[in-house]
Amino acid sequence: MPWPAGLDTARIAEATFLVEASAKQLFGKDRDSTDAQSGDYMRGKGFHDPSRNPNAYPMTDEVRFPSAVTVRVNGESAGRYDLADDPADHRGILSWHAQRRDHRLREAGS
Repeated sequence: MPWPAGLDTARIAEATFLVEASAKQLFGKDRDSTDAQSGDYMRGKGFHDPSRNPNAYPMTDEVRFPSAVTVRVNGESAGRYDLADDPADHRGILSWHAQRRDHRLREAGS
Protein backbone atom coordinates (compact mmCIF):
# COMPACT_ATOMS: atom_id res chain seq x y z
CA MET A 1 0.00 0.00 0.00
CA PRO A 2 1.46 3.34 -0.90
CA TRP A 3 1.82 6.07 1.71
CA PRO A 4 -0.51 9.06 1.27
CA ALA A 5 1.04 11.86 -0.80
CA GLY A 6 2.91 14.42 1.30
CA LEU A 7 3.21 12.16 4.37
CA ASP A 8 6.43 12.71 6.34
CA THR A 9 7.36 9.07 7.06
CA ALA A 10 10.14 10.20 9.44
CA ARG A 11 7.39 11.33 11.84
CA ILE A 12 5.56 7.96 11.77
CA ALA A 13 6.27 5.71 14.76
CA GLU A 14 3.81 2.95 13.86
CA ALA A 15 0.89 2.11 11.62
CA THR A 16 -2.11 -0.17 11.97
CA PHE A 17 -3.51 -2.43 9.27
CA LEU A 18 -7.08 -3.53 9.97
CA VAL A 19 -8.81 -6.23 7.95
CA GLU A 20 -11.82 -8.49 8.44
CA ALA A 21 -11.12 -12.04 7.27
CA SER A 22 -12.74 -15.43 7.69
CA ALA A 23 -12.36 -19.01 6.48
CA LYS A 24 -14.82 -20.62 4.12
CA GLN A 25 -15.60 -24.04 2.75
CA LEU A 26 -14.58 -24.40 -0.90
CA PHE A 27 -17.92 -24.86 -2.67
CA GLY A 28 -18.40 -26.54 -6.02
CA LYS A 29 -19.17 -23.15 -7.59
CA ASP A 30 -15.79 -21.86 -6.35
CA ARG A 31 -13.71 -24.63 -7.88
CA ASP A 32 -11.91 -24.16 -11.17
CA SER A 33 -13.40 -27.13 -12.98
CA THR A 34 -13.73 -27.99 -16.64
CA ASP A 35 -16.40 -30.61 -15.94
CA ALA A 36 -19.65 -29.80 -17.68
CA GLN A 37 -22.98 -30.58 -16.07
CA SER A 38 -24.76 -33.30 -18.02
CA GLY A 39 -28.43 -33.22 -17.21
CA ASP A 40 -30.75 -32.08 -14.46
CA TYR A 41 -29.41 -33.12 -11.04
CA MET A 42 -32.96 -32.95 -9.69
CA ARG A 43 -33.68 -35.92 -11.96
CA GLY A 44 -30.61 -37.88 -10.90
CA LYS A 45 -28.24 -36.62 -13.58
CA GLY A 46 -25.34 -34.17 -13.72
CA PHE A 47 -23.64 -32.90 -10.59
CA HIS A 48 -24.85 -34.14 -7.24
CA ASP A 49 -23.36 -31.16 -5.41
CA PRO A 50 -25.91 -28.51 -4.44
CA SER A 51 -23.05 -26.04 -3.88
CA ARG A 52 -22.36 -26.01 -7.67
CA ASN A 53 -25.40 -23.77 -8.05
CA PRO A 54 -24.14 -20.15 -8.48
CA ASN A 55 -26.75 -19.00 -5.94
CA ALA A 56 -25.87 -21.64 -3.33
CA TYR A 57 -24.52 -20.51 0.01
CA PRO A 58 -25.23 -23.10 2.71
CA MET A 59 -25.72 -21.71 6.18
CA THR A 60 -23.47 -22.44 9.15
CA ASP A 61 -23.88 -25.83 10.80
CA GLU A 62 -21.87 -28.06 13.15
CA VAL A 63 -19.10 -28.65 10.60
CA ARG A 64 -16.47 -25.91 10.71
CA PHE A 65 -13.97 -25.00 7.99
CA PRO A 66 -11.03 -23.39 9.79
CA SER A 67 -8.09 -21.86 8.01
CA ALA A 68 -5.23 -19.46 8.69
CA VAL A 69 -3.82 -16.30 7.17
CA THR A 70 -0.22 -15.13 7.16
CA VAL A 71 0.30 -11.37 6.97
CA ARG A 72 3.47 -10.15 5.29
CA VAL A 73 4.77 -6.60 5.18
CA ASN A 74 7.46 -5.87 2.59
CA GLY A 75 8.03 -9.61 2.29
CA GLU A 76 8.52 -10.10 6.04
CA SER A 77 6.07 -12.16 8.08
CA ALA A 78 4.11 -9.96 10.48
CA GLY A 79 2.14 -12.85 11.97
CA ARG A 80 -0.04 -15.88 11.34
CA TYR A 81 -3.63 -15.84 12.52
CA ASP A 82 -6.15 -18.66 12.86
CA LEU A 83 -9.54 -18.19 11.23
CA ALA A 84 -12.12 -20.27 13.02
CA ASP A 85 -14.89 -20.32 10.40
CA ASP A 86 -17.10 -18.22 8.16
CA PRO A 87 -20.42 -18.00 9.99
CA ALA A 88 -23.11 -17.68 7.32
CA ASP A 89 -26.20 -16.79 9.24
CA HIS A 90 -27.97 -13.80 10.80
CA ARG A 91 -24.59 -12.31 11.84
CA GLY A 92 -23.93 -11.60 8.16
CA ILE A 93 -27.16 -9.70 7.55
CA LEU A 94 -25.36 -6.58 6.32
CA SER A 95 -23.51 -8.45 3.58
CA TRP A 96 -26.79 -10.14 2.67
CA HIS A 97 -28.48 -6.75 2.46
CA ALA A 98 -25.60 -5.29 0.39
CA GLN A 99 -26.01 -7.81 -2.44
CA ARG A 100 -26.35 -6.40 -5.95
CA ARG A 101 -29.91 -6.76 -7.18
CA ASP A 102 -29.05 -8.93 -10.21
CA HIS A 103 -30.65 -12.26 -9.19
CA ARG A 104 -27.30 -13.77 -8.12
CA LEU A 105 -26.01 -14.27 -4.57
CA ARG A 106 -22.39 -13.49 -3.74
CA GLU A 107 -21.26 -14.88 -0.40
CA ALA A 108 -24.60 -13.83 1.01
CA GLY A 109 -24.92 -13.80 4.77
CA SER A 110 -21.24 -14.16 5.53
